[in-house]
Amino acid sequence: MIMVFSLATHNREHNGFITFRTTVVAYRTSSW
Repeated sequence: MIMVFSLATHNREHNGFITFRTTVVAYRTSSW
């Protein structure tokens, strides 16, 4: 229950991190 609550609380930060990682992966793919 605590884990779910924490995930919901940091949902926006998590989404921002996913977007950042996606950008990094896309950059690395372009470098290849």
